[in-house]
Amino acid sequence: MVASNGLRAIVVEEQERPMIDEGDGSFERKLKNHQCPRCRSAIKLLRDDVHKREYACTVCNLKIIDVKGDTEG
Repeated sequence: MVASNGLRAIVVEEQERPMIDEGDGSFERKLKNHQCPRCRSAIKLLRDDVHKREYACTVCNLKIIDVKGDTEG
């Protein structure tokens, strides 16, 4: 990434973040916001059954299958 004020350009180093931070709820938040956990683009809901939801990213084609057990709400 390059930041510039018109006179000087400064190269700013970008660090790659993990797709999911384990145990912080970020994956579930992204799904609820209809956002791909990989590329942050829009996802579409393909299937919404009682115990199974399927999503697909509209940009990177990530497929997500969310399966809930009998004890989960």
